Amino acid sequence: MNITIDFALVALGIVLLNFGANWLVDGASKIAANLGVRPLLIGLTVVALGTSAPEFVVSVVAVVAEDLDGMSIGNIIGSNIANIGLILGVSACLGPLAVERRVFKKDLLVLGVVTLALIIIAGNGTVSHLEGWLLLAGGVAFFWSALHRANNDKKRNGNKINKNDPEWIKSTTHVVVGLALLIASSNWLIVDHSIPIMEWLGVSDAVIGMTIIAIGTSLPELAASVASMSKGQFEIGVGNVIGSNIINTLVVLGGVAAIREINAAVHIELGVQFFMTLMLYPLFKSSGTMQKSVGAGLLVFYTLFIVWSYT
Repeated sequence: MNITIDFALVALGIVLLNFGANWLVDGASKIAANLGVRPLLIGLTVVALGTSAPEFVVSVVAVVAEDLDGMSIGNIIGSNIANIGLILGVSACLGPLAVERRVFKKDLLVLGVVTLALIIIAGNGTVSHLEGWLLLAGGVAFFWSALHRANNDKKRNGNKINKNDPEWIKSTTHVVVGLALLIASSNWLIVDHSIPIMEWLGVSDAVIGMTIIAIGTSLPELAASVASMSKGQFEIGVGNVIGSNIINTLVVLGGVAAIREINAAVHIELGVQFFMTLMLYPLFKSSGTMQKSVGAGLLVFYTLFIVWSYT
C-alpha cells in the first residue's frame, strides 16, 4: 500500500479515536456530574479513564495482535510524558493554572508512588504477568479510594439519578458508541498502518509508540484539559492529567502485562517520565499556580524529548 495512504489512514484513525474519546468523556462526565461528585473526582476518574481508553486499546492491540512490545509500552510511557510536557504545558500557556494545593496533595503523592513502581517494575526491560496483576490490583485500590470519596460527596449533596431520564439514556449511548469508535479506529487504522510507516522511517516501534502514537492517543487528554481550563475548571483539567498517568500505569500497563508479558528496554524514557513527574511537586507546592513561563518550559522540554527520540 502507498505510504501516503498509510499516513492518511493513521490520521483518520486518530480523528475517529478522538471523536470516540470525546463522546465517551462527554457521556461519562454528565453521568458523574449528575451524581453530585466534586470536579476533582470527575477529572481523576471518569475523564481520566475515558481519555486513557485510547492508550489501553492501542497498547493491547500492539502487543497482542501485532507482537509490538516496544510500541505498547512506548505508547504508555510516551503518553505519560506528553500529559505533563505537552498537555499541562499548553494549558499553562493559555493561562496560569491555579489549583488548591491541599486538593491535589494526596493525588500527587499517589502519582509519585506509581511512577516509582513503574521504574522498579519496567527498569529491567520486562513487565511480567505477576507484575501486571499487581499493577491492576493497585488500579482497583485507586478506584476504590475514588469511589469512597465520591460516595462521601453524594451523601453530602444528596443527588439521585433517574435512569428513565432521556439525558441519562443519551449519556449512556454516548459512552457505548464512543467506546466502539475507540476500539475500531485503534485496531484497524492506527496500529495496522503505523507498521509500514515505522519501516519507511527506519525507526524502532518503541520510538513510534512514544512519539506519533503517544501524541495521537493523548489528544483526548489535551482536548479535555484545554476545554476544562478555558472554563475555569482547573480541578478537572489537572485531575485529568494526574489521573490519566496513574491509570495508564496501573490499568493500561497492568492490563496489557496481565494478558501477555512485555519485553522492551525504555530506561531513558522512564527517567524522563520520573523527572517530569518530579517537576510537578515544586510547581504546585510553592504557590499552587503554574505560570505561563513554566508551561512554556514544559513545552520546550517535551519538544527536546521528541527531537532526541528521532536522533
